[in-house]
Amino acid sequence: MNKKYSVIFFLIFTVLIILNTCRQNINKIELREIGFIMPLPTGWQVDSKDKTFFYQQLKKDENFGWIDIYELAPGESLVDLVDSLIVDLQNFLLEEKASLSEYDTLDLVFDFKVLQKKITTISNRPAIELISEFDGMLYEVYILNDDLVIQVSFRISKDDFKSYESTLQNVINSIQFRK
Repeated sequence: MNKKYSVIFFLIFTVLIILNTCRQNINKIELREIGFIMPLPTGWQVDSKDKTFFYQQLKKDENFGWIDIYELAPGESLVDLVDSLIVDLQNFLLEEKASLSEYDTLDLVFDFKVLQKKITTISNRPAIELISEFDGMLYEVYILNDDLVIQVSFRISKDDFKSYESTLQNVINSIQFRK
């Protein structure tokens, strides 16, 4: 009888370890090719089809995020890249707004404004932190890692942003690079 209980205990223990490991893997983003690791807020998970997309489980369509990677052009600085991305987005929104009729734009918000732009460091690397407003709030950080710029973006509903802002700052400040 003791052997039977030992086997059952071993199986339960093994299943718990596997479940815990799986749970931990969906609560962080890990891009091994660039050594990037970022924990996710509680209640968020990585998309099963795209390891650079993540979302809040209960509000997947409202609160989500993504990671993009850019290479700096020769002579281009981190500030240059971020400024050009902001201008590109603003121009795109203006073009989209101009191409739609007044009726089509009633439900769309094309106003995009940067509320805060801060030069900082993340994991001992130069970074720029942006908070922007449009139909939601956008909390972004651009981190220079060698010749790559990693853009981490969180799109949060306006209603949820104030309660999430400090959590997002903690997540961003917890980013690590391993090489």
